Amino acid sequence: MAANCACSSKDRDVTTATSAGWDYIIVGAGSADCVLANRLSADPSVRVLLLEAGGKNNSLDIRIPAGIVSALFKEQYNWSYPALPDPTRGDKVDSWSGGRGLGGSSSINGMLYIRGARADFDGWRDLGCTGWDYDAVLPHFRAIETFEGGADAHRGGDGPLSVSFPATKPKLVDTWINAAQACGHPYNPDYNGAEAMGVGVSQASIKGGRRHSAAEAFLKPVMGRSNLHVQTDSQASKILFEEGRAVGVEYYRNGACEEVRCCAEVIVCSGAIGSPKLLMHSGIGPWKTLAEHGIPLLKQIDAVGENLMEHPAIYVKAFTSLPSFNRAGRAYRAPFVLLDWLLRGKGAAAVGTAIAQLLAGPTKEQKAPDTQILLSLVNFELKPGGDGVALSRRDGFSMACCLMTPKSRGRVTITSSDPLAKPMVEHTMLENEEDIEMLALAGRQALEILGAEPLKTHIEEIDFPLQADSTTEDWHAYVREAAFRADHPSGTCRMGADDASVVDPRLRVRGVDGLRVVDASIMPVIPRANTNAAVMMIADKAAAMISEDRR
Repeated sequence: MAANCACSSKDRDVTTATSAGWDYIIVGAGSADCVLANRLSADPSVRVLLLEAGGKNNSLDIRIPAGIVSALFKEQYNWSYPALPDPTRGDKVDSWSGGRGLGGSSSINGMLYIRGARADFDGWRDLGCTGWDYDAVLPHFRAIETFEGGADAHRGGDGPLSVSFPATKPKLVDTWINAAQACGHPYNPDYNGAEAMGVGVSQASIKGGRRHSAAEAFLKPVMGRSNLHVQTDSQASKILFEEGRAVGVEYYRNGACEEVRCCAEVIVCSGAIGSPKLLMHSGIGPWKTLAEHGIPLLKQIDAVGENLMEHPAIYVKAFTSLPSFNRAGRAYRAPFVLLDWLLRGKGAAAVGTAIAQLLAGPTKEQKAPDTQILLSLVNFELKPGGDGVALSRRDGFSMACCLMTPKSRGRVTITSSDPLAKPMVEHTMLENEEDIEMLALAGRQALEILGAEPLKTHIEEIDFPLQADSTTEDWHAYVREAAFRADHPSGTCRMGADDASVVDPRLRVRGVDGLRVVDASIMPVIPRANTNAAVMMIADKAAAMISEDRR
């Protein structure tokens, strides 16, 4: 409580992080952090410090939606966490993304805005996470958004985040949607509404043709508040404790180690990879791991770093006679594409990575999806070395075929006593045979769409080595060779009612006072959705709980 602070609010200097008198220290400036900073600092009696390891992220790479093809591969924006070889995919070695700088992953993601199905959050409740069922989280989803389609019982109309339809919709989009309907998939004008299943145009966190990151939506409008201080280039290295209570944060800035204290809580929002790392370096985690690196044990919680979840995916591509965004990538057209974005917020540069999507399952009667097919109006290849993409000169498109209900799990661990050393990811993406079969099903669903009218007439070449009726063995072999991560890591500080969970349903770290975790790491099961919308919802709900506990 603020009343217990050593100094009164009028004595506090909020110009530097090391000033005494903070109520809350938020570690990170990603999607959850920006929402928390906005909501908590709305109370002028509360002093909030936000520490971010990265920079301000003001570049065109971030602001232009199409700039993701550049931003994602730059370490100034992406932590690019290392991983061990994955034996279920031929020992493939991944680099795991994590947003760095203001906005975090919302500054480098594909901007697709999708909440997840009712079954996801009701499932959290059924696992003992009281207060996290769909009806309980819906008001927080509504509170964070302004939906272009208008407010109703399911959608918000006055929240900070802009959720919009594509600024440009070439003929190919409706042709693809109609082909999916011909395959028996229902048209869904709003997959974030009452029902998730079906096919329709995508929704994105884009405003006026510009990426509307969590920093743009939630943080920048309140940066002028005198009770909020945002400090960049400050990497947290350890949480400070006194008598078992979190009282501050140690961090590095410009090579120097500094400390800052708070009176109420430390709130860790460093993502599914960064949060368990910080907990372990602070003495919270599996005792064997901490002992191996000489870190004093504060609280043994073996689940820290475990339960790592990810959506696996494969690409199905094609070349088409209809115009796509591939032509926008030609050198002589680039200035015109950029000018269209600059003057009107329109054109290929103003669209997120997915312009339409299908949410489906093995049967048409299902109420919640197992597979997701995302339509992107470019046919591309990764550059050698994996440091970018090369667009084909032919018109084409790509379908990212994703498994939304993976059963395979991994973990995050630390490799050194050095708190600035990157953690290591170990994830066997296709350890569960059912995951392989379901991912193959998503690929077959995509091929079925390519073979349906009115799209079939416009397909010049299918850029994929298999057919829908290829053998199960061939499909499984291809999935193991080609599967990739959808960049949705989650679950490593699992929320639950059992003693083995890391945080309780109010997101408080078990057995430690004054410490919460608020980000994708708390998800007990990954939603049937890209995770950014759910992370912002989690933060909005967490802010309400923190304010309730404070009162």
